[in-house]
Amino acid sequence: MNSKAVNIVWLKRDLRSQDHEPLLMAECAGIPYLIIYLFEPSRIEYPDTSQRHLQFVYHSIANLNKVLSEFNRRVELFYGEAIDVFNYLIKDFDIISIFSYQESGTQCSWERDKKIKQFCNSNQISWKESQRDGILRGIKNRENWNKKWHEIDITFLIIKILDVLGFIKLKKTDII
Repeated sequence: MNSKAVNIVWLKRDLRSQDHEPLLMAECAGIPYLIIYLFEPSRIEYPDTSQRHLQFVYHSIANLNKVLSEFNRRVELFYGEAIDVFNYLIKDFDIISIFSYQESGTQCSWERDKKIKQFCNSNQISWKESQRDGILRGIKNRENWNKKWHEIDITFLIIKILDVLGFIKLKKTDII
């Protein structure tokens, strides 16, 4: 079966349309992409999730869809564990890359992300996790934290601005 090559923007906690690095990366990649949000049963049942939180997510996605409709895009909603949803999607699509923000949260989200990383590695899918909120995963101490965080953030921004202004031309293989 010939699957359609796509990238995926996986929305987790950041449901805004402006200044959204994963959306920008998908747009710059030059191939079709899906924007998805997962209502994960294990996250919904977790003690730190409330009805108010779920209502906020719902209304945020509705507002985001209004903005995205101007570009013929929308957030596709899924109910299921992340690994199950990605296994479902890979049956119909040749997933090239997944773009998301790194999430700092509960042990539940950390375990989920480790499973998705393994899934991506097993299926030759590139997972680009953008920095958010000054969190650098995997560091042993905070020595040079500020310098490291700004290097990552500023480098991406400069490259994208140069590309948009036409000073350089990125190929889809150049996306960082």
